[in-house]
This record gives sequence, structure tokens and C-alpha cells, in this order.
Amino acid sequence: MVAPDLKIKISGCPNGCGLHHIAGVGFQGGLRKVGTKTVPQYFVMVGGAVNDDGATFGRTPARRIPVALERLIALYRAEHAGDETATAFFARLELPRVKKLLADLETMTPESARPEDFVDLAETDEFRPQTRDGECAS
Repeated sequence: MVAPDLKIKISGCPNGCGLHHIAGVGFQGGLRKVGTKTVPQYFVMVGGAVNDDGATFGRTPARRIPVALERLIALYRAEHAGDETATAFFARLELPRVKKLLADLETMTPESARPEDFVDLAETDEFRPQTRDGECAS
């Protein structure tokens, strides 16, 4: 295994129900508008823990999350110190470094967006947000 201790958490709940904000790598689902279309996206959080420092994050379209995770794991493999765990590595990784690593995945304009960017993971049709009643109705 590449990073056996790494805890990856994912949730669409803006209230943190999936505890994505305290994971080694966490993804919080959301959406954003690009032109007139809606893109499903995830906020990427690294080095999360229950402490005074909090978590760090940027946002990445859902279809680009596998690439983001591959890059983060590759960075860990290339730069971790000796027997440093992935959890410890991501906890000390500075936010500007993460943002630079994932910047090209985050940037999207109507002209640069690809058709698959508007399709959620495990889906085949263009993403259409649905509103429901309730606290976690996303």
C-alpha cells in the first residue's frame, strides 16, 4: 500500500457530517456555476485534524478529483520524510503548496470546461441540482 494510514473522507453535507474536514484528505461536495451550467465539485481538504489549526482546502470539479488524489499521493510518495505517515505529511503540508499542485484542476471558465466536467461522478447525464427540504438536503 502506498499510504496505509491515510484516512480519506467524503461527504456532500455542508455541516461536516462525513468528517471530511478532519481527514488526512477530505472532500466536501458542492456545486458552482460556470457560465449558465452547474458543475458538481468538491472542496479538497488536506491535513485536517481536531486542533486549533483547522483544515486547509481548495475546490476541484468532481470529475477531476481522481487526478487530484493521484497528485497528492504522488507528492507524499516523493517527499515524505523517512517513515513519516501520510497523515503527518499532509498535516505539515502548507496550503500554498497544495493550491499550486491542484490549481490547474480548479480553474474553469465556460471556454475551458470539458463536457464531462458537467457530469457528476458515477453518472452519465449532465448534473442538475435538486433542492429538497431538510438540513442536509443536497
